[in-house]
Amino acid sequence: MREIAQAAYRHQREVEEKERIIVGVNEFVSQEPLHIPRLEMDAEGERRQLQRLQRLRRDRDNPRVSRSL
Repeated sequence: MREIAQAAYRHQREVEEKERIIVGVNEFVSQEPLHIPRLEMDAEGERRQLQRLQRLRRDRDNPRVSRSL
C-alpha cells in the first residue's frame, strides 16, 4: 500500500511540475469552450425503440436471463 501511495504521489508531483507531460491536462490545453453535440431522437424513433424493448422483454426467456445474470 505504501509503495502504491508513493508512486501515486510521485506521479502527481511530476504532472504538476510538468516533468511528466499529459496533453490536455498540463500542456497543450485549449482555452476554447468544448462543444459536444447532443443526440436528439425524434418522437417516432423513440416510439419504435420502446416497442422493440417491450417486445424483447416479452419474448425473452426470463428464467434463463436470471440464471445468466
